[in-house]
Amino acid sequence: MQRIFKSSIPFLVVIVTIILNSCAASSYSERYGNNYTNETPSANENLEDEITEPIVSATIEESEYIINKLSSVTGINTKKEKFLHELVSFLNTPYEYGGQSRTGIDCSAFTQKVFKNSLNVSIPRTAREQYKTWQIFNDENKLKFGDLIYFDTSTRYFPGHVGIYLDDNLFAHASSSHGVIVSSLTNDYYRTRFVGANRVKIKKQK
Repeated sequence: MQRIFKSSIPFLVVIVTIILNSCAASSYSERYGNNYTNETPSANENLEDEITEPIVSATIEESEYIINKLSSVTGINTKKEKFLHELVSFLNTPYEYGGQSRTGIDCSAFTQKVFKNSLNVSIPRTAREQYKTWQIFNDENKLKFGDLIYFDTSTRYFPGHVGIYLDDNLFAHASSSHGVIVSSLTNDYYRTRFVGANRVKIKKQK
């Protein structure tokens, strides 16, 4: 995905508002112990068995910085704008084991839905299949917007968790404890469990 995206001011305001609301919702979960996990998986899926992670959503300052960073890039890319808009629309969606909708979703369904709904690109259903489909790289300095990033969070499956990289060490994902949030790769929980990333190959339309 080329880094050529420049959004309108109203679009950025909407995104910032939704991301900041996501951070607020995470703080609420931390205080009052909300947990969205549903232990009923879908019949056709060997799903994530994630270790419950702490609250590690991005701070307000980090969220504002990522939006400003994206908006400062020159050029216009409608595909990237659609992708980001779809990703943001899932923020605050509760986590559901096996869920595939806006009423409840798991991490690999989240990544799958964002690519399908915004770019009409089909990717595999599970984190493990997504991990195996494209070449893996481990250098965090090579990460670009839209890359799939993976974590070793499962006692049964590898990798156990997947998210979508944004920029400046931030990524969006469906947390088993807190739903769809923005988190930072610099947090010890994710930094020590990061096992690589890959880039979804999108065929150019003629």
